[in-house]
Amino acid sequence: MFCHEKLEVYQKSVEFLKEVISVIRLLPNGNSDIVNQLRRAATSISLNIAEGAGKTGVADKKRYYSIARGSTLECAAIFDLLKAWNLVDQSVLKTPTSLLSSLAAMLSKLVFKGYPVSEREQVTGGGSRSRAGVFHLMYPHLLVRNQNSYESFEQLGGHAVKAGF
Repeated sequence: MFCHEKLEVYQKSVEFLKEVISVIRLLPNGNSDIVNQLRRAATSISLNIAEGAGKTGVADKKRYYSIARGSTLECAAIFDLLKAWNLVDQSVLKTPTSLLSSLAAMLSKLVFKGYPVSEREQVTGGGSRSRAGVFHLMYPHLLVRNQNSYESFEQLGGHAVKAGF
């Protein structure tokens, strides 16, 4: 299993892409321009998360996660257009919009704070949040599953950092 496949944000992005394909199938013919844009933006989310996860530097990771975040917002704007043009019923977009909202929040957290990607995460224990966040952003593979939490040991200051899930 590759490192990006372990990330909850990546798994959600793949789930979102599946939902987007379902939405695309409901759109009437003659909308290939918006269909292609939606497909590219939705695909870009997963691809940039995967590429960011594979980078070793914090700045590189944040750049790719930021691009994925931008694609997330692009998909939200496309959904707004689909509703405004009456191309799809709003109820059809409920699940993908909910996933999109979660993705935007998780990617924002990665870009602006650099913490591990989970909706329920809390960083506790010794060390500062910024050092813990940078550590987890650079070394997500060092997280070890332990009951209902993930634990890692940070060499920056010798403190154990626990991120609860």
